[in-house]
Amino acid sequence: MKTDKETNNYARAFLKSIEGKEAHAVLARLKEILRQKNELHLLPSILRKVITLLERGGGTLISSRYTLDEHSKEKVITLLQKNFQDIKPESIAFKLNKQILGGVSISHQDFLFDGTINGALAKFAK
Repeated sequence: MKTDKETNNYARAFLKSIEGKEAHAVLARLKEILRQKNELHLLPSILRKVITLLERGGGTLISSRYTLDEHSKEKVITLLQKNFQDIKPESIAFKLNKQILGGVSISHQDFLFDGTINGALAKFAK
């Protein structure tokens, strides 16, 4: 089974390949490559990651159910900058996600932190 990092690599390669091209042809090529590698089952995952990458514009995406107050935003940014020296505050996007029950999800490059109640429940269910 492919790791999250490998799926991220597919997603990044896909984004690079669609620059200035017709989406239909690129999607067909991606599908064919995955079929040849017997990894067609990864397609939905790759496309979800592509959407995430597009939404955050190459930066960092912080998702939460409710709008974070300024103090909470500053705290999250400070913690991220301690762990990732390349993070710039202007590249951080905050997004509301009503599917999250509570907590936050943070994605930066190949790093994903799931501090949501949804994530905790999913781990508990396994």
